Amino acid sequence: MGLTTVGLQQGDLTLEVHANFVSANYFTLLGVPPAMGRGFLPEEETLATPVVVLNHAFWERLGSDPNIIAAR
Repeated sequence: MGLTTVGLQQGDLTLEVHANFVSANYFTLLGVPPAMGRGFLPEEETLATPVVVLNHAFWERLGSDPNIIAAR
């Protein structure tokens, strides 16, 4: 697990946000299920495109839009 700063594009604006890189079993290990959507899948650990889980406060900061949450 490692904390880093990443860029999040929202329209023409790019925000710098803090992110933790964790393994797919992170939430299972903690015993904390996502309130909405889903956690990480094991096969996503090797994807070139990152997968993101937002915390509730950050989701609210983005407007609390339930449509930004994908539950594959």
